[in-house]
Amino acid sequence: MNVMRLTDPPTAAPRRNAPPAAAEPALIEVYRETVRPLHRFIALRSGGSRQLIEDILQEVYLRAIEVWHGGRPPRDPLPWLKTLARNLLINCYRRHRPRLVEPSLLSEVVNSEQSAATPRAVALIHWGLARLPDRHARLIEEFHLEGRSAREIATAKGISERAVEGRLHRARKALKKRLEPLVEPGGEES
Repeated sequence: MNVMRLTDPPTAAPRRNAPPAAAEPALIEVYRETVRPLHRFIALRSGGSRQLIEDILQEVYLRAIEVWHGGRPPRDPLPWLKTLARNLLINCYRRHRPRLVEPSLLSEVVNSEQSAATPRAVALIHWGLARLPDRHARLIEEFHLEGRSAREIATAKGISERAVEGRLHRARKALKKRLEPLVEPGGEES
């Protein structure tokens, strides 16, 4: 019979998919360089939910470790990590239908010419974005969540500012259509 004494050192079960010891310093360095910008990226898209931010952040790094197992992280890992975080947030918003909202909140989300102001508006935007075509979702995300101007978006995409405004109008219209079923019955929409 095998009896363990209290003086015996504990034996830890081997970690599943643990990165090789040589890769750990590289992963630690990636974490140090990316955790703050990634936290901000997730916070802007999570509606201010601290728990959701921490859950997504943790899941991103766990998946990164699994994917980079046995290899080195990419040269510029932040875009890869942001894409993963965005996809995890979209999956989260697809699973959870928000409560009914006041018509004024819907109006704030779809009619605003500025970035979304309240955490609830940001959460509502993300729930709707998860249900839009990617071209609409990315445009609304850039304008409302990242706070980029129509001019900045136009320059980055190589199109006119007026074209961005038209696309943004169509994207907001599509978002409104997705969010209308969430408006409280009997509420006046502005």
